[in-house]
Amino acid sequence: MADVLTTPAEETATEAPLTVTEKAIAEIRKIRSSNDIPADYGLRVGVKGGGCSGLTYSLAFDAEKAENDIQLDFEDVQLWVDKKSLFYLLGCEV
Repeated sequence: MADVLTTPAEETATEAPLTVTEKAIAEIRKIRSSNDIPADYGLRVGVKGGGCSGLTYSLAFDAEKAENDIQLDFEDVQLWVDKKSLFYLLGCEV
């Protein structure tokens, strides 16, 4: 089962592995609503190797959390981050 971290949006990066601003939460809700994405979908945040240009960051809504995902709860928004990507995202702010 995946780990779940419930994190208030106002926490700082030192208290949570990844933070999400109130403005970002509002924008995630707006995108989810305007594209008819179900409320139980999570926002997958990931990092992929980008070859010579470095890392590529990805954001996409997903219906299912993977077994190796960490779940970060920010109000009614769930972020799903695989443990490998989390290493590169520590301290980042969305």
